[in-house]
Amino acid sequence: MLRFRAFACAFAALAVLLLLGPRALAADLILNGSAAGPAVCPDGGTPVDRLCQVNATAAQNNACRYGGEKTFGVVSLTNGALVCVAPYDGTNKTNTGNLVLKANQITIDATSRILAKGAGYRGLLCNDGEGPATFPLSGGRGGCSVLDSGGGGAHFGQGGRGTKDCQIMGSATACEFPQEWEEDCGNLNAAGNACVAANDPNKAVCYGTTNSANGAGDGFPTVAGQPYRHSIYEVEFGAAGGDKGCRDGYEAGLRAGRGGGRIVLFAATAAQDGKIDIAGGVSSDGHRGCAVGNDSAGGGAGGSILIIGDHVNVQSSARISAHGGRGGDSQPKCLPCTANGDCETGQTCQAGRCGPCNCTPCTSNAQCNTLLGQTCKNLGGQLGMVCANASNQCTPLDPMDNEVECRATQNNGTCDDCAGGGGGGIINVQSRVGTIHPQAIFDVRGANGGICPICAGEAGGGAGELQIDSAYVGEICDGWDNDFDGMVDEDLGVIPCPDGSMIPACLNGVPQICNYDPAQCLVPASDARPRFALVLDTSGSMLNDLAGNPTFGDGSAAHPGVDTGSDPDALAGNNARLFIAKQALTQVLSAFPESDYALARYYQDVGVNRSCQSAANFECAQSCCSYDDPSDNLPPPYPSVYPDNQCVLSQLYPGAGYPNNATFTGNIPIGWPQEAMEMTPTSDCINYAGSCGPPRRGAQFLVGFNQPVNRYLRWLDGVEDADAMFDASTLEGNHCAMGNCEVRGSGPTPLAGALQATHDYLKPVVTCDSAAACRSYAAILLTDGAESCQGNPQAAAAALLAGINGKPIPTYVIGFSVLASEQTQLNQIAAAGGTGQAFFVSSKSELANALAQIIGQNQKFELCNGLDDDCDNLIDEDFPEKGQPCTDGEIGACLGVGTYVCKADGSGTECGITDPGASPMTEVCNSMDDDCDGLVDEDAAGLPLDCPNCIPSPEICDGVDNDCDFNIDEEPDVSMNQPMVFGVPCGELTAPNDQSPCQLGTVLCINAMPVCVGFVGPKEELCNGLDEDCDGVGDNMAPCPGDSKCIEAQCAIPCTGGEFPCPPGLSCNDDGYCLKVTCDQVNCGPGQVCMAGVCYNAPDGGMGGEGGDGGSGGSGGSGGLGGDPTSSSGSAGASNDDAYGLATGGGGCTCGIAADERQNAGVFAGLVALAALGLGRRRGARASRKEAA
Repeated sequence: MLRFRAFACAFAALAVLLLLGPRALAADLILNGSAAGPAVCPDGGTPVDRLCQVNATAAQNNACRYGGEKTFGVVSLTNGALVCVAPYDGTNKTNTGNLVLKANQITIDATSRILAKGAGYRGLLCNDGEGPATFPLSGGRGGCSVLDSGGGGAHFGQGGRGTKDCQIMGSATACEFPQEWEEDCGNLNAAGNACVAANDPNKAVCYGTTNSANGAGDGFPTVAGQPYRHSIYEVEFGAAGGDKGCRDGYEAGLRAGRGGGRIVLFAATAAQDGKIDIAGGVSSDGHRGCAVGNDSAGGGAGGSILIIGDHVNVQSSARISAHGGRGGDSQPKCLPCTANGDCETGQTCQAGRCGPCNCTPCTSNAQCNTLLGQTCKNLGGQLGMVCANASNQCTPLDPMDNEVECRATQNNGTCDDCAGGGGGGIINVQSRVGTIHPQAIFDVRGANGGICPICAGEAGGGAGELQIDSAYVGEICDGWDNDFDGMVDEDLGVIPCPDGSMIPACLNGVPQICNYDPAQCLVPASDARPRFALVLDTSGSMLNDLAGNPTFGDGSAAHPGVDTGSDPDALAGNNARLFIAKQALTQVLSAFPESDYALARYYQDVGVNRSCQSAANFECAQSCCSYDDPSDNLPPPYPSVYPDNQCVLSQLYPGAGYPNNATFTGNIPIGWPQEAMEMTPTSDCINYAGSCGPPRRGAQFLVGFNQPVNRYLRWLDGVEDADAMFDASTLEGNHCAMGNCEVRGSGPTPLAGALQATHDYLKPVVTCDSAAACRSYAAILLTDGAESCQGNPQAAAAALLAGINGKPIPTYVIGFSVLASEQTQLNQIAAAGGTGQAFFVSSKSELANALAQIIGQNQKFELCNGLDDDCDNLIDEDFPEKGQPCTDGEIGACLGVGTYVCKADGSGTECGITDPGASPMTEVCNSMDDDCDGLVDEDAAGLPLDCPNCIPSPEICDGVDNDCDFNIDEEPDVSMNQPMVFGVPCGELTAPNDQSPCQLGTVLCINAMPVCVGFVGPKEELCNGLDEDCDGVGDNMAPCPGDSKCIEAQCAIPCTGGEFPCPPGLSCNDDGYCLKVTCDQVNCGPGQVCMAGVCYNAPDGGMGGEGGDGGSGGSGGSGGLGGDPTSSSGSAGASNDDAYGLATGGGGCTCGIAADERQNAGVFAGLVALAALGLGRRRGARASRKEAA
């Protein structure tokens, strides 16, 4: 028994070890910042002091410095604990500049932090900033490139542009641009000890101050670092700023700001119980640039922060930052200190940091921040006249930060130039369950170009990328080690294919898809409607209005957003691009059910309260975009210790036209109302978090083809189930199957990935479609911007056009309120996709009309050409006169006869003369109408010619005036003399195929010979309710394609299983077949109308009633709900021809225009034009027949 217990215990221990992995045996990292050093730093850490340096006094080394990947059981940082990342050494990116902390639990209290500030790419003496070898222009240009100030380093955000000394041109207290931008006009020599001149590759002159056409003073080549993107799993840092100006003299002393390093916190386990709790700081900021001799260096770019945990809790006091480093300036800095002597004159050592600091030089109160209580005052010493409050403190700086990188550099001097600020980095947070407090700080801002007001803002860097909160699902197929276990794309399984084979789900980092054999997978089609894979832009920028200003919502019931000046009304909730796009789509999808759609959005992770982004971290940083509407927020106002020290939306977005109240004219409130009993408020969270997605998965198809229209409209109706009822299912083509979900705006713009996902979604659909030979397929890409996920959308569009199973898929592109700079790429995508160029629209009416035009271009109507154009198994059925006798309308000898044939363009029929008449000739005495004027043997005056006496004989059908009465083949003379010619039945009918509509013809005298006219004989029976074979029984033995059966004048397909056994407009009968539903069988909800048995949302003014069917055209329907009856008019029903596809018919509608739409009826005009297109084509064809007859 004891042995068994020992074995059981050992087995249990082994099970725990396998479950928890190596972390089960790893040491813990427990740091208490209040304890004296040396710190215990397991797994190869180095004890360091508060400045991340090894101090000669061991007791000062109570922090730890690490590089590379480190594994612990628990990481606990308390009481001011500090973990530093070893700076990048220029060669080893894995173990320097980079720290991956793996543990089962990671806790950082409010006083502690992990720091990779300035641990990334290095500044280089008198040289350009260092950056990735694959992006050589990412580092700021500086040193020998410039005379005065270097450019900022870049990462996801662009670096700032440095300036020349601003007294060169015009005023000495203001910069003039572009003349006073720095220009990249030199290089460090190979020996690294002197500068050499460089040329502008595009202009004759590189440097100058005149802004001339020759390039002198045009600000180019730019010194700003150029942004670069990469996977968050890639070991990558922020690029460094360019060094201070050396072109006017090589100068020792490096001043360039280093880029931020990389921090990864990973706490995910096989048991899914890993935890990360952050109340303190995690920083990979770039170093600021410093100065010497009134020349300044560029700031480094922010680095990379990746936080992954099964459970992630980010508290209100957390500060997670990858912002750019400020550009260099010559003013007093916020240096760390232990005594007043460590500071400049005018400063004292205050709580370990020199102060006042972060002081803006000024000459008047107007240059100071009134919201911070500042005035322009003289603080003495090296500070002089600066903006300060009543306590003589300047603009607040992060209390946990300092500017130690500028120790022993110039910290006093003249404000005459600005070095470029560093660009922002990237922060990505992933979790299975995330709780992110809306007051937590996430900062990827670009930095200002120093503190001198003369040019600080102009020289600032661009914002980076903030991705919170994505879903963590473990390893995915993308070519990266997502679960940090040392393996890539492992354990992703196989896919069973229809042919019985098994293929790996992932190969070389790309998701795989089965090959499909039409012979094995062909699915009978119920119709051949054109199909459109419609990808709707759901990036965060779709929450902006048409002018690009944030609206903080999408017009939905839960998140309406605020009113902006982008339209003339004062209504909140109708300004966001996403709202406008959803309205236009709702109109088009409701109005045109004769097309089939699959609706997709950009890739988004899904879960209750998946994304909780605050305006404080996005709109206040002029980054895009959140659902945090400040109108309903609670105190506190945006704190002065937050980034940029204030957030006044009317100043950040001066043309937005926000409401004139304190919410928008002062610091916004940042508190969120709590819902129910929740601890962390989630009122402005949404259930979706956008990202670029895995390879080839940049879009997700929410609703597939052949679904009831309400399935699509439910995603666009502005209503979503409450959290407790939310359906987070994501089955491709059937998301949220059991609930009401909504399209939301979140994330970037993965155009290439979206088109690749469209290709993979369509592959089995097209290959296995029995109607694919005559059905048209197309992709519609609706976007408000260019590619932002490093993809190649042109190649993706070209791949669709190359075809699926031989079927080309063209790509239409609609650019919705895009920037002029983005139009070129969208046109290139359209060209590669075979549609010429993109549509560019900037209103709901233009968008609806563009969609209508695209749909119209892809409709298929029956032409007269001997083909089955509309795929209903009938040929030229809309042209019943084809093959019937006809004449050319001439008389006498000129009369030509033939049969109706198709016009060359297929638009209708015309009389094809097979026996042409003679040409008019001079009338002679021959008892014939030689000149074809209806008279016989007459002269020019119409009088009888002086002919020899006519010898009368009985008039017969021979084209001669036999009875000498100047008429030819006239009645009743011919029938009296030839009883078997006029009025005698002709043709032959044999029972039982001799009943109506078959009928005998009548013999008539035409062109001097008897002709049988009007005979209708039996034809092959068709399934249409008629009796083509004339046996007295309609549809008797009428053939139908595939498994369909002729029932009630329609080829009915068998019902399928599931919630929707029949296509839209059909219902399953008792025998298990899908039959058309009439509007008499349907009760539609408020605001809906019935068409062909299907309820549709009334578009604006209301959809008209259903038109009549059959015969000579049904009567138009009555005015739709909400329409103006005085402006309604019905259109006739189609002529009983089941006009479209294999199973759909036509009908009339009355299209009322609501009062608020009449002022811009273009919205409705485009829809009505397309709806009338098919009917107009048929009417035109019939008109041409009438003219021919």
